[in-house]
Amino acid sequence: MGQELRIVMVEDVQSDAELVERELKRAGLAVRARRVEREEDFRRELGEFHPHVILSDFSMPQFDGMSALRIACEIVPDVPFIFVSGTLGEDYAIRALKNGATDYVLKSNLVRLPPTIERAVSVAAARAERKREEQLLALEHAVVRHIADADNASDGLKTVMRSICETEGWDLGRYFRVDEKAALLRFEEDVRPRRRADGSRMALERACMVQRHVCGPSRREVGHPAQIRNAGRVHVSGRVRRQADRRHGLRQLPDSRAR
Repeated sequence: MGQELRIVMVEDVQSDAELVERELKRAGLAVRARRVEREEDFRRELGEFHPHVILSDFSMPQFDGMSALRIACEIVPDVPFIFVSGTLGEDYAIRALKNGATDYVLKSNLVRLPPTIERAVSVAAARAERKREEQLLALEHAVVRHIADADNASDGLKTVMRSICETEGWDLGRYFRVDEKAALLRFEEDVRPRRRADGSRMALERACMVQRHVCGPSRREVGHPAQIRNAGRVHVSGRVRRQADRRHGLRQLPDSRAR
């Protein structure tokens, strides 16, 4: 695993956290870990640090592992949660797994931890990729439907942009602005969503490709994603990543102008 793993450790014993980190590095993993032992610190790190995986002791004086698991399932349900505990009986282990824990490793057997983390992160990444593919496909279908149902290209564009922003969690006014002088709808490329930037931009590009196919090709293939002309037709341009489109299998749509 070449990427650096961001790990939040819910652990009240500093030396135990150091042992865990040392074992992971000894196994060849690149890790950046942050240790917390209070609920407020745990919530903060989930929001700011964006961990790839969460490791948690089961019982601590100020916080407990099951509470951490419950919070993680609410805030970051797709992030693997692994219990690393000195004492975790079979009953507690079963209860933890039923409540959403990914796995558990005993502190007396830390050699199991690196492969457990690698497997959990790999499975989570594959699951996230499938979920993203489903979102992009649904968005693609929504774009085609909105364009087909629109009375004109201008109304269609508004509905398409609203769909994209709702799917991606964007603020429409933050990422697009109207340039009335140039008759352009400009995409602010220097302002990107904090997370999922690549996938969000890909969704926009794919939607723009669909809009271009339905409304007609632009005379220029460079510039900003959407260009509005006086004739009321919407022309879409932009740098489309061909490799990404091949990966996501963008299909050729029937030419609506032939109907």
